[in-house]
Amino acid sequence: MGPGFGIVLGGTVFSSLYIMASRQLCLERKLSEMTKSSAHSKFDELRRQAEELLKGRGDQPAEFSGMDILSLIHELEVHQIEIQIQNEELRSARGELEQSRNRYADLYQRAPMGYVDLTPDGLIAQSNIAAKKMLGITAEHHLKHTFNTLIYREDWRKFRDLMGRMAKSEEAQGTCELRIVNKTKTGGFCFIQMEMAPSMDAGKKVTGWRIAFVDITERKQMEEELRKTRDQLEVRVEERTAELERSNRELRDFAFIASHDLQEPLRKIQAFSNTVVEKAKKGVFDEASTDYLKRVQRAAIRLQELLKALLEYSRVSTQPKPFSECNLRKVVEEVVSELDLTIFRTKATIEISDLPVVQADTAQIRQLFQNLISNALKFHKDEAAPVVRVYPLPGDTGKCSIAVEDNGIGFEEEFTEKIFAPFQRLHGMSSQYHGTGMGLAICRKIVERHGGSITAKSTPGKGSTFIVNLPFKQSE
Repeated sequence: MGPGFGIVLGGTVFSSLYIMASRQLCLERKLSEMTKSSAHSKFDELRRQAEELLKGRGDQPAEFSGMDILSLIHELEVHQIEIQIQNEELRSARGELEQSRNRYADLYQRAPMGYVDLTPDGLIAQSNIAAKKMLGITAEHHLKHTFNTLIYREDWRKFRDLMGRMAKSEEAQGTCELRIVNKTKTGGFCFIQMEMAPSMDAGKKVTGWRIAFVDITERKQMEEELRKTRDQLEVRVEERTAELERSNRELRDFAFIASHDLQEPLRKIQAFSNTVVEKAKKGVFDEASTDYLKRVQRAAIRLQELLKALLEYSRVSTQPKPFSECNLRKVVEEVVSELDLTIFRTKATIEISDLPVVQADTAQIRQLFQNLISNALKFHKDEAAPVVRVYPLPGDTGKCSIAVEDNGIGFEEEFTEKIFAPFQRLHGMSSQYHGTGMGLAICRKIVERHGGSITAKSTPGKGSTFIVNLPFKQSE
């Protein structure tokens, strides 16, 4: 086990395991050396001397002097003492080694990070308590199940590639993040960050695998929460940006209105009233003066209509009501009921399909459909009675699409964007189609306030279809 293995994951815990493992190896070497110590060599030398004394010289019986015997006995006694001392050292070393093994095993089993030993084929040979808990396995899994059966299917290749790289290279260890299936949970899994190191023999052949890992599920959940928060912030920024763009557009529209649409009737009032005043100074009040006053009156009425329409436009954002459950079919039926005189006069047919329920400002949604259906009734062909159909279309997930279709006069689609701008009319003031040019601008402002969109498709002489997209639920 290399000294760097597990430092990133385990820190002090894994370093302690490595130190204890190294100490065990030292103690085992010491025991081996002590069993081959000089005391045994000396014992062999004494035995050789005794054998020589017993043999004597040739066929003559061995003769022992008193000094030889005393010397031999003394040396045997000294050797016996040395062996006793050595035995004590061996017993002490064995005890220390056993204690070290127990401490190592206890630290291995109780470590907060998971440890797994694998056979060369990937079978689980050993695992500690933390590993069993994280993996949801028991000792019965040892040598019966391969580690890759615990890996989430989509991460198998990542694990196999790591093992392959390490088996073919000189890398001491490798690391990766995986999802592990917990056997004790139905469909449950956890994220782990793991380090793996191969065990190799002298011939660089893999004899097993050692894996250390920690549960990073909580960290992954926090990262996911941060990602969602970031996405929500990005959405909010986009929404605020869109609101600013709409506000800027409205400011530009208002500047255009103030400089053109509102000025036009005021200029008429001023011009015609000045003419009448000049005539009155000369004591003249003829038929032309009466006509001028009627023109002033019509211009004042026009100005009043424009101001009223502008006020309705501004109220979409300045006087909104809270969003609540809104039954679109019920709202359309109420609008049709309010327009019954116009429907009777034009002999129109209104067809209403089943429409969904959405979260919306019901008053504004009523105004939206009232403007659309009123336009469909207004811009009808002289030779055909109006037919207006309101029906749902397939929409994006989370949104509904409603079509308001008519068989009216239609318009060129190149003017689609223009008709939604404030005070924009495709027909001149002298045409039979009276209006302020604010109806569709109000429709777009209402739809955008609800987080939706509105567009139109049309063919001149064949009718128009206005498509409204609204979310089913409003974001908090």
